[in-house]
Amino acid sequence: MNQVLMTLSKIMEARGYSESKLAQLSSVSQSTLNSLYQKNNMPSIPTLTALCQGLGITLSEFFKILEHELSIEELDLGHYEVSESEIRMQKVIEKYLLLPEEQKKIIESMLDALVDIKEP
Repeated sequence: MNQVLMTLSKIMEARGYSESKLAQLSSVSQSTLNSLYQKNNMPSIPTLTALCQGLGITLSEFFKILEHELSIEELDLGHYEVSESEIRMQKVIEKYLLLPEEQKKIIESMLDALVDIKEP
């Protein structure tokens, strides 16, 4: 399971949410959520944003949990420092969300290509 899905699962467990409960709260279909986990796919930014809203956290908080391997309790208590990379990531996400769908697909393709290049 990829780190994004593991982090989602960790937060769901902390909140006591099942996949169906998260689907209801986030307006992401149960089939989309099942597919993400069964195929070990990365959710798109809009899907991840909706899932975070269903979990009661922001996308920025999600990435803090992911990057620092925090628990929900540690996040709520603020036992972390915001890194420069987190600030840059939030700015990129905010800009991405303003793009039309066609441009989002281009950005996602470019990122996929870059990740493929880095992997041995």
